[in-house]
Amino acid sequence: MDRLKIVVKGNYNMTLAGNTGESLMDILNDYQDAGFAFPCGGNGVCGKCVIKVLEGDFDITAEDKKFFTEGQLLEGYRLACRAIVREDCVIEYRGVLEKSYDVQSGFIEISSDKKMVCADDIYGIAVDIGTTTIAISLVDIGYQKIVTTFTEINHQRRFGADVIARIQAANDGKNDELRRSIQMDLITGIVRVLKESDIYIDKLQQIVIAGNTTMGHLLLGYSCSTLGVYPFNPVDISAKTLSFGEVFGSCYEKNFSSECWGKEGEEFFNRYPQIKQVPIYFVPGISAYVGADITSGIMHCKMIEKKDVSLLIDLGTNGEMAIGNCDKLLVTSTAAGPAFEGGNISCGTGSVDGAVCDVIISDDNVKLKTINDAPVSGICGTGVIAVTAELIEHQLIDETGRLKDDYFEDGFLLGTTNRGDEVSFTQKDIREIQLAKSAVRAGIETLILRYGIEKKDISNVYIAGGFGYHIDLNKAVKIGLLPEEFIDRISAVGNSALGGAVHTLTDRGNKDLLVKICDMAEEVSLSDDKYFQEFYMEYMMFEEEV
Repeated sequence: MDRLKIVVKGNYNMTLAGNTGESLMDILNDYQDAGFAFPCGGNGVCGKCVIKVLEGDFDITAEDKKFFTEGQLLEGYRLACRAIVREDCVIEYRGVLEKSYDVQSGFIEISSDKKMVCADDIYGIAVDIGTTTIAISLVDIGYQKIVTTFTEINHQRRFGADVIARIQAANDGKNDELRRSIQMDLITGIVRVLKESDIYIDKLQQIVIAGNTTMGHLLLGYSCSTLGVYPFNPVDISAKTLSFGEVFGSCYEKNFSSECWGKEGEEFFNRYPQIKQVPIYFVPGISAYVGADITSGIMHCKMIEKKDVSLLIDLGTNGEMAIGNCDKLLVTSTAAGPAFEGGNISCGTGSVDGAVCDVIISDDNVKLKTINDAPVSGICGTGVIAVTAELIEHQLIDETGRLKDDYFEDGFLLGTTNRGDEVSFTQKDIREIQLAKSAVRAGIETLILRYGIEKKDISNVYIAGGFGYHIDLNKAVKIGLLPEEFIDRISAVGNSALGGAVHTLTDRGNKDLLVKICDMAEEVSLSDDKYFQEFYMEYMMFEEEV
C-alpha cells in the first residue's frame, strides 16, 4: 500500500509519510525533535495541537466543535490528535511547539559541616527524571564537583504532560513505549556526558537515579495499574541497586544497534561493553505521590539533620511538600493540576523559548518578559503567576477571581505571536490558577496544622523545582499561593532532586540517610482531611491579597 504524503507548513516545512486511518498526532509524534506537543496525551481535552487544513479533508469531531467556532471549522481548523488521515494533505501546524526547553539543573548548596575528602580519580552520574524534563550530571566524586550536565525534555511528554496521563497511557497498553522512551532519553544523556568529558569508562563508579514514583515504574517496566486508583499502591519504591544491563537490558538483545540507540549510542556501547556492569542505585520513595525526587530533595536540604523545622515545597503538576526536623517528618501531595506548567491555560506552554515568564502592567501598558527574550509563543507557569498578581494589583479581577467586564469575554491581551495569534489570559485561565493555588496553599496550611507548629516557628522554607526557582516570590504571595509570613525565610533551591542524587554519589553515608528519611516520613492524606477542605475553599478567593 502506498504511503500517504502529509506536508506540514508554518514553523516547519516538512513532508511526512502516513498510512490511511492513522492519527495525525501519531504521525507527527514520529518526529519528536520537531517539538510538536500534545499535553493531554491525545485525549482531545487541552486544545493545544491546533492545525489548519490547507489541502485535503478531515472530519469535524465533537472535540473540534468544543475548541473552534463555526467560522474556524469552515477555515479548516482541527485538532491534530483527533484528525484521521485518509488522503494526501497539506496542513499548517498552529499548535504548541516545545523545543529548547528551559531545564532547571542547578541547585543551591545547603550549608554543611561535612568536609570534602579527595579520593582517587573516580566519577559518578546523577540523574533526575522529572515528568517534564530530565537532568543528568557527571560528577567528579573525589573532588565533589559537577563536571558537565545534560538536560532534555522528557519525550514521554507526547503521551501526556502529567503523571496521570502517563499512568493512563501505560494502562492502555503503552507501557513498553513509555519505557523505551525514557530509556532512550537517559542513554542519550549518559553517552553525551561521558563522551564530552572523555573519561575512561572504568572510572565510572556508579549511577544514582531520583525521580517521582511513576517515572521510576515506567523506567523499570513495572505495572502502573495500581498507581492511579485507591489505595495507590506502588509496586516497589524501596532503595535498590541494579546493574546498567538489568535496567536497560531490553536493548542488549539488539547488541546496541543503531536501530536501538542511534549511531552515537551504537559506537559508544560497542566500544565500552563493560558499562553493562556499572551499578545503578535507585533513591527510595515514600509513597505513590511522594516519590524518590522528594526523598532526595529532603536529604539535599538537610531537613532531618537539624533541630530547626524546615518546610520543603516542590511545585509542579503535583504539589509535593514535607515539613520536619531530626525528630519528626510529615509529607503530603496535593493535585495542583498542570497550571503551574502552562497546562490547561488557553495560551499556556511549557518553559520554552518565547514563553511569557513575567508581566508588569502599568496604566494601559503591558510589559512582558519571555524566556531567552524570544518572540512571544505562549505563557508558562511563572507568567501565569505574574499576570494574575498584576491583575489583582490593578483591580482588574475581584476577590472572587472574576475579570472586569472589559475583559470577561475575550480575556486580557498580553501580546501576539509572530504569526499573528493573540496570547490572552482568560476568565477560564483565572479559574485554573485559583484551583491550583488553593490546592497548594491548603496543603501547606494543613501540613503545618497537622505538624502542630505555628508559621513563625518554621526556620526555613525551601521552594524546589524549576518553576519555584524562577517565580517572583512576592507575586506568589500576592495571589495567595504562599503565606506572607514566609517571605523573609524562603529559599529557591533549584533542582533539589538532582542535588540529592549528586550528594548520594559524593557521600556513601547518604544512602543510609535516604532510607532513614523514608522510615521517618509519615504521609498526611489530604483527600479526606476536613481541614484541607476548609482551607481549600478559603484560599480559592483572592480577598486577602487585594
